[in-house]
Amino acid sequence: MNAATASLNEVVALVEEVIGTSGLTPESNFFEIGGDSLTVAHLSLLIEERFGTGVDVFTLYAAEDLREIHQALLESVEDAA
Repeated sequence: MNAATASLNEVVALVEEVIGTSGLTPESNFFEIGGDSLTVAHLSLLIEERFGTGVDVFTLYAAEDLREIHQALLESVEDAA
């Protein structure tokens, strides 16, 4: 498993933790699976704690699915380097 796949799996796991569910996929939509304004803020904090860089809450709101959240994370990591 490469680093990008591993970090995508970690994002999915973080979302599962925040939402309190399991079995999500990268194609899952954060809000359709039960996310709301409080959980998106919590997810933003967890991402920053886990990866050392944050993803803006508004970016999380705009993401179509978890894969887009992951892509925003990768861009944030790249920008921070």
